[in-house]
Amino acid sequence: WRHENLAWQAVEERAEQLKVVASQAGLLAGFALVAMVETTIPPNTDLVLVTCFGLCVAIVVILMLCAVVVSTLLLNAVFNFRRDSTCEEALAKHTLTVRTFEHFWTKRYEADFRFAFYCFECGIVAFLLLLILVGWVQFSHAPGTSIGITVISVLVGSYIMYLGEPPSLFSPPPPF
Repeated sequence: WRHENLAWQAVEERAEQLKVVASQAGLLAGFALVAMVETTIPPNTDLVLVTCFGLCVAIVVILMLCAVVVSTLLLNAVFNFRRDSTCEEALAKHTLTVRTFEHFWTKRYEADFRFAFYCFECGIVAFLLLLILVGWVQFSHAPGTSIGITVISVLVGSYIMYLGEPPSLFSPPPPF
């Protein structure tokens, strides 16, 4: 029964990963739209900077929307797997194993999850670029502030790219 509990835990962990990616991507897309709507662009702002700002908002929203949609569809697939496995178990006394879910996920949906996570990761980097552009649009009269926003955003973006490998549910835990 312990092996079966580990299998259900793997299903639940994957569902939670998908929920987090979808909710965080939706939240960041909303922040990007609010940034576009609420930013007051001074009349003497360079047109190239304003164009880059608008394009960056669009890129963030599109990337995050892709992450939300793909994660939500994958979450539905995980829920269907859980439902079907429960029905099979009740009818045929079939026990779920970690290997069964691993095979199901790897063969059908791992590439889609990696795509959603990649969109999410790129969307975060684009969101940080958006912060830089907002800093330069809003604080063009105070270059020190704009430079500070740029440096912080680049450092955070670099750190995120360094950590950017999506979590694997089936790899062994790291040694202590």
